[in-house]
Amino acid sequence: MGGLQENFVGVEEFVQLIQYIGAEPLLCVRWTGKTPQDAAHEVEYFNGSAETEWGQMRAKNGHPVPYHVKYFQIGNEIDAPDYDASLKGFGEAMLKVDPSIKILSSFPTPNTVRMADGVLDYLSPHHYSVET
Repeated sequence: MGGLQENFVGVEEFVQLIQYIGAEPLLCVRWTGKTPQDAAHEVEYFNGSAETEWGQMRAKNGHPVPYHVKYFQIGNEIDAPDYDASLKGFGEAMLKVDPSIKILSSFPTPNTVRMADGVLDYLSPHHYSVET
């Protein structure tokens, strides 16, 4: 088990659906194999003006108006020392694109908040453990 699940729905379609029903989307930016700049590009795609590089791509895809996504989670259920160490860089890159966003982490460790150094707005723990 694990890996990508083919659901044939893209992130943009997800945001459109969530906003259509009047809810607030929360996007999880990929951490594994990605860089802070990749995360910043995702924020710019959804929230940047149509004059920005990634906003232009969104406009070409049929949505010239920014989505104004408020909540972005860095990674999902990652328990690794290099994850905690990367949070500040990811958060700073994302906030540079849009300082109004709120940033979350879903797998807080004792070091998560300390190492994020102020870039996290929320902790949303939803990790699981099995006792044997």
